[in-house]
Amino acid sequence: MVGAGRIYPLLRFVTTAILYAFLAAVVLNGSALGEVIHIDLYPIYLPVQGREQNPPLLEWGILALIVITLAWVALLKQPAAVSNSYLFKVGVFGVTLLYLSDPLLSTLEPYFFTHRFWPLWMMLTFYLVYLLGDNARWRSIMVDYMVFLVGVQATYAVVFHVLGVNQFYTPNFGARTQGTYINPNTLYPVMLWGGALAFARYTWEPTRALKWFHLACLCLCLLAIWFTYTRSAWLAVGAMCAVLLAAHRKQISKANMAAILLVMALFLLGTLFVRTKGHLMGNPEDRSAWGRLQIWRTAFAIYQQHPVIGHGVMSYRYWQNRFVTPELEQFGPLNVEAKNLFLNFAVEFGTIGVAVLIFSLWHLLRLCGHLLRHELGHEDRAIVLGCYLATIGTIVAGLFDTPVFEPWRLPSSVLMMGTWGLVPGIADKSPSATPVPHVGFSRFARGVMIAAAVGILLLGMWVVVPAFAIFKESRHVLLEKVQSGAVNTPTRNGAFMPPYVKDLFIASEDGYFYQHHGVDWQALHRALRVNLRNLAFKQGGSTITMQTARYLFLGREKTLSRKVAEILLALEMEKHLSKERILELYLNSARFGLGAEDIGTACRVYFGKSPKELTLGEAAFLAGVLPEPPRTRSELTSEKVLRCQRRALSRLAHFFPTKYSSQQIAQAMQERVVFVWER
Repeated sequence: MVGAGRIYPLLRFVTTAILYAFLAAVVLNGSALGEVIHIDLYPIYLPVQGREQNPPLLEWGILALIVITLAWVALLKQPAAVSNSYLFKVGVFGVTLLYLSDPLLSTLEPYFFTHRFWPLWMMLTFYLVYLLGDNARWRSIMVDYMVFLVGVQATYAVVFHVLGVNQFYTPNFGARTQGTYINPNTLYPVMLWGGALAFARYTWEPTRALKWFHLACLCLCLLAIWFTYTRSAWLAVGAMCAVLLAAHRKQISKANMAAILLVMALFLLGTLFVRTKGHLMGNPEDRSAWGRLQIWRTAFAIYQQHPVIGHGVMSYRYWQNRFVTPELEQFGPLNVEAKNLFLNFAVEFGTIGVAVLIFSLWHLLRLCGHLLRHELGHEDRAIVLGCYLATIGTIVAGLFDTPVFEPWRLPSSVLMMGTWGLVPGIADKSPSATPVPHVGFSRFARGVMIAAAVGILLLGMWVVVPAFAIFKESRHVLLEKVQSGAVNTPTRNGAFMPPYVKDLFIASEDGYFYQHHGVDWQALHRALRVNLRNLAFKQGGSTITMQTARYLFLGREKTLSRKVAEILLALEMEKHLSKERILELYLNSARFGLGAEDIGTACRVYFGKSPKELTLGEAAFLAGVLPEPPRTRSELTSEKVLRCQRRALSRLAHFFPTKYSSQQIAQAMQERVVFVWER
């Protein structure tokens, strides 16, 4: 039997190996090596017709649970005081919560869980690196490995540009390198992080061979950044050089200082003229600069729609198409983000998200500054310096682009989170390097976290326990009626009902009635997001089966416990009743208004007919009036009647496009509904 003392090293080794493989797959994405472990960096942004087939809810949920568990462990590790290290971890935890809350608050419809794995991988990298990086040797090897991967990608970028292979062609400019990615904007932030780490390791590395290795990687990264011809990247390099000269010139040799001055001058001066055909940046022909201003205006207008909590992850492109202005449209924008890190965060997560991001960045920079002012080993000092420089470069680039926190920027985001994870690990081993104003904070923080967990558990029990009691009682009634034949024997009403009547009610109330097994989980998810954003009950997300269960067995009271019981009972009903019988039961128990509580009564009250005599337009009205049944005849204004008709017919055309022609739909929309009291 393997002892516990052997399990931990084995688990640590396996986790590290998986982490290394993941980093290689992401940083070298698009290369032969990166394709061994394929990761899709380029998800579809625009919504498509229909919905996500087989959404990976279970996989996403398991990964989210792993991330939140590791985040909890990271917060509880070394919480002896309120320090910049601890506050930085709190900030990263806040960013984690923003991404984890996206499935509850996003405005995107349809919502694709397949495209929501990348933030979890990004955050998982931070927590794994932090928890595993508890010794200097492991941290040093990890940084060298990341620099190596970036060096390989930089080699691809430089060689491809020299050979004219796999280039990105910008209109009115020409070829720009993109390495093995599909865009230079994915490449340059990777080079910023790799170059900063390579420079720091080169500066503080005593081993000659490793020193030359890091110098070679640094040169390749600078060449790759130059060949991207991206102004935000060039400005970032200039800013990083300026910080080095201003804050760390005493630790840099004269030869290196001269090289840094040269690099800074080249990149800053080049920024003024690159991609402008020799004219000064900002001239009337500088489409990139002026187009970016229009993108920012559009992004700010989108932000103003939901300024507190934002629109959700990857939502900018979706909403840009709805807020696009003629001024922006003339530039033919192909961007999928707001071209500003902070503005993009504002669109996705609102003011709360921007505050969390700034909080994290502020305490990270303060932490790095504290560490660099104290004695550290040369390996850890190099890591802290590299992280400090790259973070500043990312902030500068983020003023004009979105270099991280985007799926197309997953390589740079993973590198950033991996490097960030190393820094608090260094701080944990250097307690003297961080201020300790409140020694008793750990007890308070731990108490808050435990109280939150207990509160969530009690809330769940408050909902679930009554729900199971209600379900058990209702299930007993259902099974008794099934055995007696009271609910599973079809009636003559259903047999003589025209197909288009059934189709209209299915399209109007539950378009995927024949695809699900009683519960439409995606509809429930959509309703949950709408209700949470409005802090009110706006949508129910109930299927026809769920509504039937509520009408026949649960009553019409709306509580969370009854909603859970409704879901469980709907799943049970689908085991014992056919779809046609469930639909018939629904139509014989639905409320149509004016006192009509089944379709037969509704047909007589409204039209003086039986269901089989309904026209397509009349049936469309009955299907459309279900969400807003009138109490009196005076509520049936011509506008409401037309709205009900068109809503049902539009959904009929959407869900049954081959069964009903556009001519039939158009003719039914023109049909004037005449009620029995109007004749």
